[in-house]
Amino acid sequence: MERARQPPAAAHPHVARAVHHEGREQGQAGRHQVGGHPLGRAAEVDAHPRRAADHAGARGRRDLVVFVLVAFAVGCSLLLSALYVRYRDIQPIWEVVLQLLFYASPVIYAIEIIPNQTARQAIMCNPVATLLQQSRHWLIDPSAQSASSAIGGTTRLMIPIGIAMVVGLLGIWVFHREAPRIAEEL
Repeated sequence: MERARQPPAAAHPHVARAVHHEGREQGQAGRHQVGGHPLGRAAEVDAHPRRAADHAGARGRRDLVVFVLVAFAVGCSLLLSALYVRYRDIQPIWEVVLQLLFYASPVIYAIEIIPNQTARQAIMCNPVATLLQQSRHWLIDPSAQSASSAIGGTTRLMIPIGIAMVVGLLGIWVFHREAPRIAEEL
């Protein structure tokens, strides 16, 4: 009596994965595309658990950077909107501070060109500089220093993150405190 042959894919899940990956193009070893997504590499998912964990960790770091950016921006905007109404002199002062913030942040230069390590670390205490440097490292030039290496270690990243959080909380507090009087002073 002859046994019915089952295809290897039904025999064992690991065999099914191996059979599924046999027809892949060269250069995609260890990866597969989600639903044949047209973005190709942008939609790839790691089949290896350690790489997937690294990818999830990178996403968590990106989420933290976006959260810090939003907290800093919302804090600045709420703080300035409350103070602009009450103190009319804030506008020219803010314009000067904003210009200094622009030149103190690595927008038009790379942080690596600053020869003095202490000056580089002082510049990186600026939350905007930290966010710009990390974005440059992730999006433009992976060989550029990350924010943690430019500031002198991961623990020192708590300085710009703390400043951004304090500005965010201060902006919310001042705005809620001044909100009842804003309509009267306009």
